[in-house]
Amino acid sequence: MSSVPLARRAGGPDLARGLALLGIALANTVGWLHGSQWTVLLKQVDATAVDRAVDVLIALTADNRGFPLFALLFGYGIGILHRRSQERGEPPRRFVLRMLRRHLVLLAIGLAHAILLFNGDILVAYALIGMLCVLLMTRRRVALPIAAVIALPALGVWGWSDGTIGLGSGSGYAAASAPDYLTGLELRARAALRGLVLTPLLDVGLLTPMVIGAIAARLRLLEEVRANRDLLVPLTRWGLLIGVLGAIPLTSVLLLDPAHAHLDNELILGVLGVLHQYSGLAFALGLAAGAALLAEHLRRRGERG
Repeated sequence: MSSVPLARRAGGPDLARGLALLGIALANTVGWLHGSQWTVLLKQVDATAVDRAVDVLIALTADNRGFPLFALLFGYGIGILHRRSQERGEPPRRFVLRMLRRHLVLLAIGLAHAILLFNGDILVAYALIGMLCVLLMTRRRVALPIAAVIALPALGVWGWSDGTIGLGSGSGYAAASAPDYLTGLELRARAALRGLVLTPLLDVGLLTPMVIGAIAARLRLLEEVRANRDLLVPLTRWGLLIGVLGAIPLTSVLLLDPAHAHLDNELILGVLGVLHQYSGLAFALGLAAGAALLAEHLRRRGERG
């Protein structure tokens, strides 16, 4: 399958993808911090004033926002490939086999990354859950939205964990504080193999934003910006607003006195974590829509210039 010439590429998805990767990178910096007790969102209890200010900014704009945006765009890409496959008149089996090869390569890269470099790798989950999205795309149209609803509670479980993680004694990934590389390698290998087995259950929440992206691709939402402007504008406005407002309650815990930043009310912190997670999905959709509008605006401005 040939790639689309640069001049014909929709700029919105590319811009949004860059923002998603930046958000994921910022959110995962906590994986390299160790030796201090965690509070909510895996932040360190004894952070300095400057570090805490950065924590708050990341909690509002990156935590639980970068990964659903990337998952949404991942699903959007699957949707585009499926659409082109249908336009060529290919049988569903051929599309599934092509996507299986792609996802197996992604799985191999993810496992290598998880074992050799970083405990917090997410590529394995994208490979496995992404292939599930592929299979659903070849079923009846109703299969995608039903699957998205079924998987939605799994996102809430992640949010609950983000709110209550500070109640435990976690202090960063063990491999990050290992005395030498080989020790860290062993710890990462064990975690990677355990994650490979548990990913279909623990990470199925990724399916919800992926499905949203796949459905958006059917509508050409991020490609035909002018035709979809009446939908993109309110999605941008309300998605970003809901995303920021929904992040404030859990983020405010970070502003408490460090000695009390690890509150012991699991119910309250868990609910705030769920709100932070679900509002992040709205933020991701708003950011994707906003990126499409901005890219189209810059393209038209360049044509006039």
